[in-house]
Amino acid sequence: SDDNDPVTIEFYIKTCLNEECLGTILSYTSVKTFTVRNYYGKLKITFGDFEHQTDLQLKDNVYTQVALVFDGIDYLTVYVDDCHGDLKREFITLPQYGVHPFSGTGNVVLGKWLPAPDGSGIQPLNEKFKGCIDVLRLWKRYFVELEIATHCNRLYSSKDENLIKLFNFDDLNTDGMTIDTIEGAILRGPTDPFKKPTVEISSAPMPFKLSTVTIEESQRRRKRQAIISIDITGMCSGIFSSTNSFIRAC
Repeated sequence: SDDNDPVTIEFYIKTCLNEECLGTILSYTSVKTFTVRNYYGKLKITFGDFEHQTDLQLKDNVYTQVALVFDGIDYLTVYVDDCHGDLKREFITLPQYGVHPFSGTGNVVLGKWLPAPDGSGIQPLNEKFKGCIDVLRLWKRYFVELEIATHCNRLYSSKDENLIKLFNFDDLNTDGMTIDTIEGAILRGPTDPFKKPTVEISSAPMPFKLSTVTIEESQRRRKRQAIISIDITGMCSGIFSSTNSFIRAC
């Protein structure tokens, strides 16, 4: 995003609430690093050397939608929505470092902390985030609460105004690469010796595309794939199993 442009980042997440799932869910860095972290099931927000522990509670091993709405100056609203009428939010004032936390020249990584070019921020120790992420959306606009409440259980496309990046994770190739359906930006999966992403069905609250793939007992459901830096052995049926995936120029 450009200076003073509002930005909204949304995704579905499924994780646990205990120590084995602690860690960075998403980080973005251009000059300083912005992160969203799972801390015993509650979201923590960091930007540079700033940290804020929210009271926003994720569900235990159930998909919820997270939305980060930034006004372009210093005001961040964080939403957690169980997609069944329980939408909660928290307001955070970010420090003004003279840099947009989501400038268009940075990198996004899922599942790991990304170091900042200016050396700021504290690298979390012993991160071991476990979880599943689905349908990553980046918007160049500001949403109010009533709009966020309508974003569950629907499909997205290039026809959605001001949607600038959309990763459905439906097109993962053998090289572990998936493509943004809006502008063709690439999110790359890890290479050897790390695990490559695998393909499984997601239970995120979204409509199924009837034309996609036929799964057991002739039930036609949409295939769900993902690239994320996590270990989910015994959880999520292997939807994500990879490390250090980057999106450039988001």
